[in-house]
Amino acid sequence: MSKPDDLEARLKAMRDTHGGITCEEFDGFILDYVEGRLTPEQKKMFSGHIAACPGCARYLEQYQATRDAVAVTANDGPPRGAPKELVNAILTALGRKTS
Repeated sequence: MSKPDDLEARLKAMRDTHGGITCEEFDGFILDYVEGRLTPEQKKMFSGHIAACPGCARYLEQYQATRDAVAVTANDGPPRGAPKELVNAILTALGRKTS
């Protein structure tokens, strides 16, 4: 079992090599980043993390693709043949009425 000091040292090293934030912190900022609500300093740290962490860079791409797909679905209706349960789950998550 590692000591608290070891954990702090590892966390600091992760922040130093991942743009100043951890992957967990990245996840907490992702919506604000996509919607353009980060301060310039936060955006710099977020962008630094994307550049240093391939896993989070892929996650961001998938997150944006999902948001785009939901936006299309919300504007044009669900794709033909989409399972009704899936459509209802997405609409519920968006706070919209289900059919």
